Amino acid sequence: MIRVPKFFNTAGPIQPDIHYNIDPLTRIDLEELESLIYQRKYFVLHAPRQTGKTSCLLALRDYLNARGEFYAVYANVGVGQASRNNVEEVNRNMVSVIARETSRVVGTGMPSALRLELKIKRGDLDKTIAKGLEQTVWYMDRCGDVSGGHFIVFNRDKGVSWDEKIWHRREEYGGRTITVWGM
Repeated sequence: MIRVPKFFNTAGPIQPDIHYNIDPLTRIDLEELESLIYQRKYFVLHAPRQTGKTSCLLALRDYLNARGEFYAVYANVGVGQASRNNVEEVNRNMVSVIARETSRVVGTGMPSALRLELKIKRGDLDKTIAKGLEQTVWYMDRCGDVSGGHFIVFNRDKGVSWDEKIWHRREEYGGRTITVWGM
């Protein structure tokens, strides 16, 4: 194989073996991010195009996973953009990406089966949760001995603050425990 001299990256995450780069973890306030993670708070990384956002998130994922304290997963859910008018297809594509990336990180330590359902809140939150619980348990029953069920409710209401949108709780339904995540 021909050895390629290093060059400046102009697209996608850096590959340190072939790209000139600055360690992505030196570009972020790691202490502040760790504090937010331990407090179970959420954060958003804003920056212009081609400034290394993905490289920073991938480096943070690898850093957290190397410590063995968390399972950190990076999943690009942009796959939903192409079929944005078909909610069910978007859900399937996003679940597939999240499951694939989770499997890469967790490997053989992944639960025997994990069910993840995505819902977009339309109207009443309690009705959205009730429908999501019903669907998640139905999927879990079809999968057999499922050790954990999760579903995510995406709240797209523009007038609602992030503090109100981001939450999680456990629900019992059909003899199963489901973790419901709001975002």
